Amino acid sequence: MRRFLCIALALALLLGGCGGAKPPDIQAAADGLLAGSAFEEQLLEQDCSKAMLIYRFSSYGVSKEDILDCRIGVAQSVIGDEMAFFVMSSEEAAKAVYTALQARVKTQSSAFEGYGPEQVPKFDAAIVRQSGATVYLIVASDYAAVDGSLK
Repeated sequence: MRRFLCIALALALLLGGCGGAKPPDIQAAADGLLAGSAFEEQLLEQDCSKAMLIYRFSSYGVSKEDILDCRIGVAQSVIGDEMAFFVMSSEEAAKAVYTALQARVKTQSSAFEGYGPEQVPKFDAAIVRQSGATVYLIVASDYAAVDGSLK
Protein backbone atom coordinates (compact mmCIF):
# COMPACT_ATOMS: atom_id res chain seq x y z
CA MET A 1 0.00 0.00 0.00
CA ARG A 2 2.85 2.37 0.87
CA ARG A 3 4.48 1.75 -2.53
CA PHE A 4 1.20 2.44 -4.31
CA LEU A 5 0.82 5.74 -2.45
CA CYS A 6 4.38 6.77 -3.37
CA ILE A 7 3.71 6.00 -7.02
CA ALA A 8 0.34 7.75 -7.00
CA LEU A 9 1.89 10.83 -5.38
CA ALA A 10 4.73 10.91 -7.90
CA LEU A 11 2.35 10.64 -10.84
CA ALA A 12 0.09 13.30 -9.33
CA LEU A 13 3.12 15.60 -9.19
CA LEU A 14 3.84 14.82 -12.83
CA LEU A 15 0.31 15.43 -14.08
CA GLY A 16 -0.70 18.12 -11.60
CA GLY A 17 0.83 21.07 -13.43
CA CYS A 18 -1.40 23.64 -15.05
CA GLY A 19 -0.78 26.32 -17.66
CA GLY A 20 1.82 28.84 -16.57
CA ALA A 21 2.92 26.73 -13.62
CA LYS A 22 6.46 25.42 -13.31
CA PRO A 23 7.11 22.17 -15.20
CA PRO A 24 6.11 18.95 -13.42
CA ASP A 25 8.76 17.26 -11.30
CA ILE A 26 9.60 14.31 -13.52
CA GLN A 27 12.43 13.30 -11.22
CA ALA A 28 9.99 12.72 -8.34
CA ALA A 29 7.63 10.84 -10.65
CA ALA A 30 10.46 8.57 -11.82
CA ASP A 31 11.66 8.05 -8.24
CA GLY A 32 8.15 6.96 -7.26
CA LEU A 33 7.97 4.43 -10.07
CA LEU A 34 11.43 3.06 -9.34
CA ALA A 35 10.62 2.69 -5.64
CA GLY A 36 7.48 0.69 -6.40
CA SER A 37 6.85 -2.71 -7.90
CA ALA A 38 5.90 -1.70 -11.44
CA PHE A 39 9.07 -3.11 -12.98
CA GLU A 40 10.24 -6.73 -12.98
CA GLU A 41 13.82 -5.70 -12.24
CA GLN A 42 15.73 -2.56 -11.32
CA LEU A 43 15.98 -0.43 -14.44
CA LEU A 44 19.33 0.78 -15.73
CA GLU A 45 19.18 4.55 -15.84
CA GLN A 46 20.49 6.25 -18.95
CA ASP A 47 21.91 9.74 -19.33
CA CYS A 48 19.69 12.24 -21.13
CA SER A 49 22.34 12.55 -23.83
CA LYS A 50 21.50 8.99 -24.91
CA ALA A 51 17.85 9.85 -25.55
CA MET A 52 18.64 11.05 -29.05
CA LEU A 53 20.01 7.62 -29.95
CA ILE A 54 17.63 5.39 -27.97
CA TYR A 55 14.47 7.10 -29.24
CA ARG A 56 15.81 8.32 -32.62
CA PHE A 57 14.58 11.82 -31.90
CA SER A 58 16.50 13.41 -34.78
CA SER A 59 14.26 11.43 -37.16
CA TYR A 60 11.34 13.36 -35.66
CA GLY A 61 12.95 16.80 -35.83
CA VAL A 62 13.93 16.90 -32.15
CA SER A 63 17.35 18.23 -31.13
CA LYS A 64 19.16 17.68 -27.85
CA GLU A 65 18.61 21.37 -27.08
CA ASP A 66 14.84 20.71 -27.09
CA ILE A 67 15.22 18.44 -24.03
CA LEU A 68 15.08 20.55 -20.87
CA ASP A 69 14.95 17.62 -18.45
CA CYS A 70 14.62 13.87 -18.71
CA ARG A 71 14.79 10.61 -16.81
CA ILE A 72 15.24 7.32 -18.65
CA GLY A 73 15.36 3.76 -17.33
CA VAL A 74 15.61 0.58 -19.41
CA ALA A 75 15.67 -3.09 -18.51
CA GLN A 76 19.06 -4.71 -18.07
CA SER A 77 17.95 -8.09 -19.38
CA VAL A 78 15.56 -9.42 -22.01
CA ILE A 79 12.41 -7.93 -20.57
CA GLY A 80 10.52 -4.99 -21.99
CA ASP A 81 10.28 -2.79 -18.91
CA GLU A 82 11.17 0.85 -19.57
CA MET A 83 10.36 4.36 -18.43
CA ALA A 84 11.12 7.69 -20.03
CA PHE A 85 10.08 11.13 -18.84
CA PHE A 86 10.81 14.31 -20.80
CA VAL A 87 10.26 18.01 -20.29
CA MET A 88 10.66 19.66 -23.65
CA SER A 89 11.28 23.25 -24.71
CA SER A 90 7.88 23.53 -26.42
CA GLU A 91 4.63 21.70 -27.00
CA GLU A 92 5.68 21.23 -30.62
CA ALA A 93 8.84 19.39 -29.52
CA ALA A 94 6.75 17.40 -27.04
CA LYS A 95 4.40 16.30 -29.82
CA ALA A 96 7.38 15.07 -31.84
CA VAL A 97 8.69 13.17 -28.80
CA TYR A 98 5.22 11.68 -28.26
CA THR A 99 5.28 10.38 -31.83
CA ALA A 100 8.81 9.01 -31.36
CA LEU A 101 7.81 7.21 -28.15
CA GLN A 102 4.79 5.66 -29.85
CA ALA A 103 7.12 4.42 -32.61
CA ARG A 104 9.49 3.04 -29.95
CA VAL A 105 6.67 0.98 -28.47
CA LYS A 106 5.78 -0.48 -31.88
CA THR A 107 9.42 -1.21 -32.74
CA GLN A 108 10.13 -2.86 -29.39
CA SER A 109 6.95 -4.91 -29.57
CA SER A 110 7.89 -6.21 -33.02
CA ALA A 111 11.42 -7.02 -31.86
CA PHE A 112 10.19 -8.92 -28.80
CA GLU A 113 7.79 -11.00 -30.91
CA GLY A 114 10.84 -12.85 -32.20
CA TYR A 115 12.80 -13.53 -29.03
CA GLY A 116 10.58 -12.71 -26.07
CA PRO A 117 6.94 -13.13 -27.08
CA GLU A 118 5.84 -13.29 -23.44
CA GLN A 119 6.89 -9.61 -23.17
CA VAL A 120 4.64 -8.36 -26.01
CA PRO A 121 1.55 -7.79 -23.80
CA LYS A 122 3.55 -5.18 -21.87
CA PHE A 123 3.86 -3.16 -25.07
CA ASP A 124 0.18 -3.61 -25.88
CA ALA A 125 -0.58 -1.88 -22.56
CA ALA A 126 2.24 0.69 -22.73
CA ILE A 127 1.43 4.18 -21.50
CA VAL A 128 2.52 7.07 -23.70
CA ARG A 129 1.17 10.46 -22.61
CA GLN A 130 1.73 14.12 -23.33
CA SER A 131 0.63 17.03 -21.19
CA GLY A 132 1.84 20.36 -22.49
CA ALA A 133 5.60 20.13 -22.90
CA THR A 134 5.88 16.99 -20.75
CA VAL A 135 5.87 13.52 -22.28
CA TYR A 136 6.33 10.11 -20.74
CA LEU A 137 6.49 6.43 -21.63
CA ILE A 138 5.95 3.55 -19.24
CA VAL A 139 6.31 -0.11 -20.19
CA ALA A 140 5.79 -2.10 -17.00
CA SER A 141 5.40 -5.59 -15.66
CA ASP A 142 2.70 -4.48 -13.22
CA TYR A 143 0.48 -1.70 -14.54
CA ALA A 144 -1.70 -1.85 -11.44
CA ALA A 145 1.35 -0.65 -9.51
CA VAL A 146 1.79 2.29 -11.89
CA ASP A 147 -1.63 3.83 -11.34
CA GLY A 148 -4.80 2.48 -12.89
CA SER A 149 -6.10 5.98 -13.59
CA LEU A 150 -3.36 6.64 -16.15
CA LYS A 151 -4.42 3.84 -18.47
